[in-house]
Amino acid sequence: MKPATGAAVGIALGLEQEFNVPGVGGLIAYRPNLPLDGELVGEESESGQVNPGGFVQRGLPGPKGGELDFGHPLQAAHLLEFYEHFLRAVTKVTLEAGPPAVYKYTFVPDVTLDPTSFWGLLDKPPVERGWIYGVRFGEMSAEIGDNVEIPVRLKGAVSHGTRMGAAVADVANTGTYTKGPHLRGILKTPASGKIHVRVTQVAGAVQFKVHQTNGVPAFPGAAVNVIYDPETGLALWQNLQDQAGLDLGIFDENKDPLEIIFPGLAADHADIDVGDTWTFDVPGWAAPAISAITGAQRFTSAHWEARTRALGAGAWVTRPMRSGSWAIVNELEADRGNTSKYAFGQLQQGELAPTIKLTRAFANRVLADLQERHDRFELQLAFLGRQLGTGAFRESIVHTYDTVGITEGSRPASEAGTIEEEVTLAAETNDAGDPPIQVEAITTRNWTPTA
Repeated sequence: MKPATGAAVGIALGLEQEFNVPGVGGLIAYRPNLPLDGELVGEESESGQVNPGGFVQRGLPGPKGGELDFGHPLQAAHLLEFYEHFLRAVTKVTLEAGPPAVYKYTFVPDVTLDPTSFWGLLDKPPVERGWIYGVRFGEMSAEIGDNVEIPVRLKGAVSHGTRMGAAVADVANTGTYTKGPHLRGILKTPASGKIHVRVTQVAGAVQFKVHQTNGVPAFPGAAVNVIYDPETGLALWQNLQDQAGLDLGIFDENKDPLEIIFPGLAADHADIDVGDTWTFDVPGWAAPAISAITGAQRFTSAHWEARTRALGAGAWVTRPMRSGSWAIVNELEADRGNTSKYAFGQLQQGELAPTIKLTRAFANRVLADLQERHDRFELQLAFLGRQLGTGAFRESIVHTYDTVGITEGSRPASEAGTIEEEVTLAAETNDAGDPPIQVEAITTRNWTPTA
């Protein structure tokens, strides 16, 4: 028996079509900084029932959910989707046509825009491989050391998923539908074979049949209609049953159904033809080929500059720093209730809270005076890398905070050596209500924002 090891763990993520519905743009493989944690697990509570023999009764299955927590090197090309996820509004400018072309992406918080969500593949070979859906992140942070790689940690929640394989289209399919179908949940009896789905009607209402078998599917069961939300017109997840009309998922105390969706509107389903067939493999399927971003630079603390200036002043002053950190936090709340033990939403709540910590030798009173007077000032954290294209622009990530204040500061003399000054800063909106942070990323990656 071969155990799973952290040396082989893998994570790939992409943007969803809508919350809890996998996207169509493919996945990007990441090489995470360990530790990596991603699970969909269920709670179990005590039953509270009394056994006359004095023995404990079995517990009651509770809500299911999980977290996704992984690190990734600070790289402009790899973090564009995540900056958009937290800040939402993006503008893209072509700085040089190339080749190679150079692009600038500017991210500004806009809480009026809907947040994005992710789906992905979480791989812990050879023991486990599964899809995760409805992923949202509530914290993005980075620790800056002394001339070492800067890892960015992303912490969030997973809403749903499945260990079933992705849909494989039959070679005889004649339709051009590409948005699905997809499964989520647990297959009750994997030994009974793969799940085969065939469309039997498209005129009037899309209908399909299901057959679980280890052999050639014959689809002897009854046809089922694709269900739509009357308000949005979008197809919905629906419980999946086999050719005999029996639940393919679990409907006892765990209430863990296997569900199917044909994402999109009826107009999208016009691309489906009668006879189109898809097959879903049982757990143990081979991982698909997934694209990776190549040629991007990892930033270390040698690429880092911390700059300050008075409010409204012109020139930035670079301040030598020993170490630091930054974080963008927007807390999540799982939205649960009827229909499932899984979350049907991950709600970003509260205020967007960017924070910064800076550590340096206590060589002057610049920061101490700002703290003492409760003064606000402007701050920039710039990560500047190699020259791109003609050399006019550098691969870079620049955080600009228009108004920051020092919330904590300490300068203890703990040993005979240099006194170290550590300050914690909070980025705030100003009296005009402007966003507390702006992020500018320059890279050769040609990426299309969702908005």
